[in-house]
This record gives sequence, C-alpha cells and structure tokens, in this order.
Amino acid sequence: MLGYQELPEQTSPEQFKEESGEKMSEKLKHFTSQLEEYDIDVESEVNYTPDISKSLDRYIQEQHSHVLLIPGEIDSLKRLLVPIYNPDQINKRMATILRNLAYSSRLPITIVIIETENNNMDAETIRRLATEQLTMAGLKENQLRITKVEIPSLVKVVSQIAGDEDLLVLIESESDEKKTFFKSSTDKIQNAVNCPTLIVFRETGETEATESVSAKEMEEPARTISGEDEDHGST
Repeated sequence: MLGYQELPEQTSPEQFKEESGEKMSEKLKHFTSQLEEYDIDVESEVNYTPDISKSLDRYIQEQHSHVLLIPGEIDSLKRLLVPIYNPDQINKRMATILRNLAYSSRLPITIVIIETENNNMDAETIRRLATEQLTMAGLKENQLRITKVEIPSLVKVVSQIAGDEDLLVLIESESDEKKTFFKSSTDKIQNAVNCPTLIVFRETGETEATESVSAKEMEEPARTISGEDEDHGST
C-alpha cells in the first residue's frame, strides 16, 4: 500500500515529512490495520512528491508491479467493468485477474467493446475470444455481459458507463505507449469516474499467446452470446 502526498510548490519532501510525516504514517497505518484483520499481508510506504503520476510510474517500474489499484469511495461492489479497444487486451493475465476477482464473489463482468473509425474492431471475434479466455479461467458464461459502443474516446466511454458501485478494470494494450497510457489512466480517467480503478499492465510475451488463441478462434464456428448479454447496452 502506497500512501502519497502531493507537495505544494517549493516544498521539499524532507521539509513536509518533518512537519506532517507522523500524521501521514498514522493515516496509512489505520488503513493497513483494516486489511491485516483479514489476514492480508501488507507492506506500506509513504511517498511525498510534486508529481504523483511520475512517482507512481517510477515505483511501478522499480517494483515490477503487475497491477495498480487506485481506491475510490464505494459502499459496495456490484460489477467489474472492462473496456476493450484492442484484441491483445484479452490475454491470460486479464483472465486470471478477473477470475480471482469474480470467482468467489460471483460478481458480473461487463466487457465494453469500444469501436472507432481507427481501430476497426471485429466485435464478434472479441466476444468469442473474451468468452473462451474467461470460461477457461473458471468463470461461468452467465457472469459475462458483452456489449459494443461506438464512442471514439475511452475517457468518454467510462465517464458515461462507470457507476459508483463498479470496479473499473483497465487493461494495457501492446499498442499503448506506456507513459501515455499510465498518465491517462491516473489523471484523465480518475477525473471522469468516482469508482475505484484497477490498472493491469501488460507482460512481455502475452501478445503472441493472444494472437495464437485468436487465430484458433477464427477457424472455429462462431458461438452465439445469449440474448440476455446483448441487452445490457451501456448500463
């Protein structure tokens, strides 16, 4: 758990830590103690920085982090919302993480296929690929809701669809420029939603695995997603 404090201009981390560091550490300890009550092992650190995006990016690289959870105020969690704008986002890491989040809780997963003039997505192939990956990971097909929207901006999509009881799951694509993806995820999208956000970073070698599954899928007969899945639109 990484606590952070954005520093005012011309304030050094050392100066702020001396003045307010104890208070910040106590706040972080309060949060970690709640997790430890559930037998969760927690390591914590406080970061004082004038630019939280840059500091988080550096920390993630140093720690080789797979995911980043940005908390949000939420009373209950009722859905996992996953926007997809590139087929390579559907990979084993995505399937494993969604399975771990939704298997025991039976949370529904809404996958939103974002189609624009530039990406020319084959929505039916994405439906088949996502369904296969997630059911192979252990989820039930009736947990999945897959829909398509034609909105040319990821930020606009999540601002219109994400609700206060969602966990927004952002999957990094191989086509994303890492720094741009990260800054957009932590800045623009966080200003557009109130719900917590889980950012899943890509892993070397996942693209090839995804492409091989995609090619296999396209050779097989199409499987129909139930009409119930088609009716969820942008809810």
